[in-house]
Amino acid sequence: MRKSYFKDIFEAVIYVLFSYWVVNKLFSINKYSWMLDGGDTLCSIPHASNDSRLLQYCIFLFFFAAPVVIIIFRYIYTRRFFNLFLYIFVLLSIIFSGWWLFWGRYDYC
Repeated sequence: MRKSYFKDIFEAVIYVLFSYWVVNKLFSINKYSWMLDGGDTLCSIPHASNDSRLLQYCIFLFFFAAPVVIIIFRYIYTRRFFNLFLYIFVLLSIIFSGWWLFWGRYDYC
């Protein structure tokens, strides 16, 4: 593999990890999160009936998925298929991590 492929993969992994960290710290805040103690799980806090997870997810996708979609269109135009598939995988990873942080971990309670 070329050296630029490793650089592209590294940049994509860093972007996914950074977006997951920002979403976990800023966007997926529950108003009852302060009630979690050391041994508690997410299922032990009260369920918020009027939660805004859909709005938070849409804001997250706007800030983190929109740049990736622009990058994907650029790679379609320049016909760089390795980077195209790499950033399609990044987009799917961002969508899945957002789903997990906003809905997936609540499904098992």
